[in-house]
Amino acid sequence: LTRVFGWHKPVNLYALVTQLGALGALDSSSEMSYRQTMALAVPTLYRSIDTALASPAPDAADDGASEAALEALREQPCIWVGSGFVRPAVTALVSPLSLQPHLYVVSADLQSFGSLLRRLGVRDRFGSSQLVRLLEDLAFRHAS
Repeated sequence: LTRVFGWHKPVNLYALVTQLGALGALDSSSEMSYRQTMALAVPTLYRSIDTALASPAPDAADDGASEAALEALREQPCIWVGSGFVRPAVTALVSPLSLQPHLYVVSADLQSFGSLLRRLGVRDRFGSSQLVRLLEDLAFRHAS
């Protein structure tokens, strides 16, 4: 059956990226069972994407398809932060500050996917300009 259904072949990168995008679009973060499921599923999905990126598809030349697939995710919530998915632009690998719900830090159990997360747009650290922008946004919201 493995050969008949093609289960011996690596999963297509486009399918993995589509799955991650669909998971990120779900809004079930308040359900405990959802968070527990994602805590198990997200590392598996990130690992599969990492593997697909590392090994080119045997049946076709990449011709930028991998980068295009990642580009589609960069503007979507696709980074798991334990309570839900957020956009890579509001996420860093390391921060001495907890700035949720405005800026998020990748959890320790997902740090091993740093290379993939950086390719998606996660920063190593929040820059001073990003922190200043956050303060300006908060001041504006408070004033209005």
